[in-house]
Amino acid sequence: MDLYKNKASGKYFIHVEDTDKGKALFISPQGVFKSLELSLFESQEPREEDYFLRRGLITQRQVERYHKYIGLP
Repeated sequence: MDLYKNKASGKYFIHVEDTDKGKALFISPQGVFKSLELSLFESQEPREEDYFLRRGLITQRQVERYHKYIGLP
């Protein structure tokens, strides 16, 4: 799982996939899919989702939406 930290808010978004022209699809902390400019974020190193959850960097709602998107239970 790849997280990106929003430069303005400091909140973490799950990176789903790159789209086009410098944009990517993310899952916001509220569990909403958003297409946003990559320049708005700092990249984090990929880690296991438990690592991010234990540290409170992402929400359970984000993880649920991500799992549904990639086809995990």
